[in-house]
Amino acid sequence: MKILHITASYKPAYVYGGPVMSVAKLCEEIQAESGRLDVGSPTTEDRRPRDNSGINVKLKTGNRELETDNNSPKTEDRSLTTHNSEHTTDNWQPTAISSKTEDRSLATDNQELATENWQPMTISPKTEDRSLATDNSELATENWQPTTVCVYTTLANGKEELPYQNGETKIVEGIEVTYFKRITKDHSHFSPALLWHLWKTVKQFDVVHIHAWWNLITMPSCLIALFRGVKVILSPRGTLSLYSFEKDKSLLKKVFHQLLGKNLLNACYFHTTSTKEAGDTQALLKPKSIFNIPNFVKLPWEKKLNKKEKTDHTLKLIFLSRIEEKKGLELLFEVLNELDFPWELSVVGDGEMEYVERLKLEEDRGPKTGDRGTKTGDRGPKTGDRGPKTGDRGLRSADGRLGGERQEVISDVERLKLEEDRGPKSADGRLGGERQEVVSEGESWERGPKSADRRLGGEQIEGISEYRIKKKDFAKRVHWLGPVYGDEKFDLLASHDLFVLPSYDENFANVVIESLYGGTPVLITENVGLSDYVKEKDLGWVCKRTAPDIKVSLQKAYEAILNNKIQPESLQNSIRNDFKEGNILQHYQAMYHYITTHSNT
Repeated sequence: MKILHITASYKPAYVYGGPVMSVAKLCEEIQAESGRLDVGSPTTEDRRPRDNSGINVKLKTGNRELETDNNSPKTEDRSLTTHNSEHTTDNWQPTAISSKTEDRSLATDNQELATENWQPMTISPKTEDRSLATDNSELATENWQPTTVCVYTTLANGKEELPYQNGETKIVEGIEVTYFKRITKDHSHFSPALLWHLWKTVKQFDVVHIHAWWNLITMPSCLIALFRGVKVILSPRGTLSLYSFEKDKSLLKKVFHQLLGKNLLNACYFHTTSTKEAGDTQALLKPKSIFNIPNFVKLPWEKKLNKKEKTDHTLKLIFLSRIEEKKGLELLFEVLNELDFPWELSVVGDGEMEYVERLKLEEDRGPKTGDRGTKTGDRGPKTGDRGPKTGDRGLRSADGRLGGERQEVISDVERLKLEEDRGPKSADGRLGGERQEVVSEGESWERGPKSADRRLGGEQIEGISEYRIKKKDFAKRVHWLGPVYGDEKFDLLASHDLFVLPSYDENFANVVIESLYGGTPVLITENVGLSDYVKEKDLGWVCKRTAPDIKVSLQKAYEAILNNKIQPESLQNSIRNDFKEGNILQHYQAMYHYITTHSNT
């Protein structure tokens, strides 16, 4: 079997983060397993953890639910009976969902299924009774053939190009990768050379696996492969979510989708990585089938857990991801400003320089006050012109914030320098009207939050207002660390108390698995693909994408962590059991086998 993967970027273009690593890990695992199965090749030791437990995670799409544990898969009101009482998962196959059925439910006739050759749950859109349209004997993984994996990609490496020649082929971690020059940069990646080479060679492959959508590599590649009669699997990688359709106002994209894009996508098989992504796909499209299989996540399986016991009262938070608007950092800043316990935040990652600098500037100016902040979570990140605000507002006095009296305006930097030179001032406006000595940082936390009327006052405040203190203190508590990789990343995750990802949209989020493997619980929004898994396994906190809900979840997390209610070993064991590479691999093997052995009609 020959599988061609097409992606706009590939190793060593690490600037793109998770998506590149996920595609590369998939290719490497398929190729490595093929090498072990090839009779003519020497056997290699497989040191990855494996057992027969399968991936114990519910795969839900639409109104139906499928468990991939050791029990028979179940639908809402009817179960699939098996001939044997023991349902082994050695050859468990992925969930394939046809989106052409009206109620999206599995309607089976309770036929006996040989569990040792258990197949994908595929509903044929061509059959009226929606029974399982598979031949049990065809999908035994013992019939899996050695596979050749190739990759066509561009020289994309952010704003730069990888140092290879156009059309040059490299062996990257055992994978044959051919790199082509692109004539447009991020995020279109147009490469006529790649598309022409694909046109000439695509019929050499049994299946083309395309990663992501909405760029000038993947969309034309899909058209070429389908036109030339080769089956296509599409992994959206977050590019076809309901959120992306809602936020993207491009008229050109909408016209393309209606005239051509939708028809191309409906002719493909889909691979999704989470319940959320599968549900979004069904809501938007009617592809041939949907296979819901989690990402491979590269983990240091032999690395010992290095989680130290907490000895202080400061909640150490970490955000580790690409820094962009949809990640929700601005919303997180607003929430942190309102917390009444000590915290620190490490921001790890990089992003577009303009956005990162603007985010840091807003942090230096101080987050918005809580009475205005809750709206952000409902609206989502702003789109369109993201430059500096227009000058008509200008610099304003802080009268609305400090209580009605107009004050002389000076820059934040000048004010902070003056405050440092003068030393601490009284905090009478903050503590209620009488002049008091400024308390130490630790004492200020013990006193807890102040009421809004004391914070906003009604009279001019002499010295440093609470807003100024918070603003100066906030900047000191946020640490911008830049991107980290490899063992350093896992050590950094393990050194924090809580991983936070208040994202507006994530199809999977590899970093959630990486954090849990290091023994660090997570706080994520329900818009993150792994939120169902985190809730089911009780691996952290899942909240709505609003400031009040995030604040409540942070308070709960702080209490649980402070009282040592989190067991790091339990978190790591869950990942060890549920994300074993050998078991996930069987899902992908069965997906490719099913697609290549079934008719396109």
